Amino acid sequence: MRGTFAPNNNTASKVLFCGRTPDLDLLFRYLAAGDCVGLYGERRCGKTLTLDIMADIINGDIEQMRRDLFDHDMVTQLDRWRTDLNEYRALLVSLQGMRSRIELARELVLLAKLKRIMPETAQLPNDDGALGWVLRWFQNHAAQTVVILVDEMETLEDFTDGGATAEHFCNCQAYGGVLFVHA
Repeated sequence: MRGTFAPNNNTASKVLFCGRTPDLDLLFRYLAAGDCVGLYGERRCGKTLTLDIMADIINGDIEQMRRDLFDHDMVTQLDRWRTDLNEYRALLVSLQGMRSRIELARELVLLAKLKRIMPETAQLPNDDGALGWVLRWFQNHAAQTVVILVDEMETLEDFTDGGATAEHFCNCQAYGGVLFVHA
């Protein structure tokens, strides 16, 4: 991704988000084909905001601001993207400040419960296998394909078990029904 965009991720930034319709279209085509995606670019070029917009589109939350969106090209594509990704649900998680797989697993469970992907009664094991447990739960029990939008992937180097965590997130074949977008 190129270019600088807004300095924050609030609703105003989402409404003003523009010029990225071809990028979004390409990302959504990869996801619809069942592929995992890496999103990279210079600092402050809009990767986080793009992930946030993607989550809103996949989950249907973009509809709340649809008529205020500045980019009319994007607005014309929303219905097609929603149709193509109708059986998908997105979870946006930032690795910023996290240091272990168990923290990440807890955050994914919390987000999944908030998005009604996982029932409130689901209990996360409190051990090193927790992240694998969450991903397998999504694979075996989620009604839709779960797209995990992972921001700040470079902070994995701060994890006590960064290599093992990266393996979970880079092994798309191991968790059918779970897709990743890494930024």
